[in-house]
This record gives sequence, structure tokens and C-alpha cells, in this order.
Amino acid sequence: MRTLRLSLCLLLAGCASASGQNPFGGGSGGAFNRGSGPVEVLVINNGFLDMHLYVIQGGAPMSLGMVTGLTRYTFNLPRTISDSGREMQILADPIGGFDRYVTPYLLAYPGQRIRVEIQNSVNLSTAWVEDRYEEEGPN
Repeated sequence: MRTLRLSLCLLLAGCASASGQNPFGGGSGGAFNRGSGPVEVLVINNGFLDMHLYVIQGGAPMSLGMVTGLTRYTFNLPRTISDSGREMQILADPIGGFDRYVTPYLLAYPGQRIRVEIQNSVNLSTAWVEDRYEEEGPN
């Protein structure tokens, strides 16, 4: 009986994967559907200090640019980073300050956005990955 159940599970898994559709996503708009375009990094700097932003992948930091205090800016990640399928971190290094913020490890695919919100007290900053169609307002 146990062998029959195992065989049935393997058969169903094989049929689902051969159909070309995501069995967990409910068709074409499933959870594993990747978009197109670059991965964006939206930085909202609610702090007073200007921040220099880096993306860290494989231990090597690469400069994205600077975001002045109390502003927001959107960076596009280079394809070499966004298409690698590897986790990355974003580092916010204050200019004229000493408290850095490093995000947890993030994994973003084309069509998604990494949102980093830097607070005046840097240890309260947050970051997450979202789909780009989740617009909040003008950039």
C-alpha cells in the first residue's frame, strides 16, 4: 500500500511538471511567475544624513550611488547581479556618520523591486522585495 501511494505521488508530480504550468501558482499568474525588466532598488531615505548605497553579492560590494537625506531614489541593478539568481544585500553607508545599515539577504527577480527604507535611527531601517506593480505613488 505504501509503495502504491509513493508511485501515485511520483506520477502526479511528473504529470504536473510535464504540463509546463506551475502546480502551486494556479496557472499563468502563479507565485513563481517572473516578470521582465531590471530589478529596481527603491531607497527611501527618511534620515537627515546622505547615504552611499552598495549592493553586496558574493562578499564584493558594488556602488549603486548616493541618496541625499529626506529624499528617495530608484536605482536599476546591473543584469550581472539581478540575473545571477544569487542572494544579495544592500549596504547603506552614511556620509559623515558611522551607523551603517545592511539588509538581510534578499533574492529578487526581474520585474521586482527591492525597497529599502532608511530611518533617522539607522537600526530601525527595513528592506523587503516587492513586485513593481505595487505602486504607492509618484517616485
